[in-house]
Amino acid sequence: MPPARSKRPAAAADAAPAKRVCTDAVGVDARALRWAGPALQADRPVVLAAVRQNGGALQWASPVLRADREVVLAAVAQDGWALQHASAALRADRPVVLAAVTQAGWALKWASPALKADRDIVLVARTQNGRALQHAVPALRHDPDVVLVARARALERDEPLQDVADVLCSPKRKHGPFAGAVRATKMQRCRLDQHTDAPERCPGTDIPNLIE
Repeated sequence: MPPARSKRPAAAADAAPAKRVCTDAVGVDARALRWAGPALQADRPVVLAAVRQNGGALQWASPVLRADREVVLAAVAQDGWALQHASAALRADRPVVLAAVTQAGWALKWASPALKADRDIVLVARTQNGRALQHAVPALRHDPDVVLVARARALERDEPLQDVADVLCSPKRKHGPFAGAVRATKMQRCRLDQHTDAPERCPGTDIPNLIE
């Protein structure tokens, strides 16, 4: 008599086809993860397939996977806005946040306070999205050097230069922490003038008015 075969648990037999179907579905439309059961939302391969298709699907992953560095990196690489769904620990993870703001500068909004004070991260975010600077700490948000460097990098994108003018043309330009930026701006003026036909001067200074 041949040996009896061990019977596979019914639950496991049912789960395997469901996982295959879900993996295929999220690979086509990641929103399918929203209606998957908790077991599949906690399944790493399924969630990875979903966030690689649409990073925003991270919001439907289990808390454990929203704290999984590889899963979150995959999500923010596809859509930087997915950072808002990552765990607090990963919103304070520099490589994760850098990947997010490189893809979508606005993701700086969900970075930890410490990384909102990171000059390099703020510059990357500002270059990718002109309005991301509003999410930096005040010290960087009003730092003329940060504004100038970021705008110089973004000139090729033909973005408005209003934010630079707001800093450079401020009455505070002549005194205090802004004085050094005046001298630095003079050195950069030639490059900036290449992108303006006839730059006007800010009232009371010899700094170009960079409002387009």
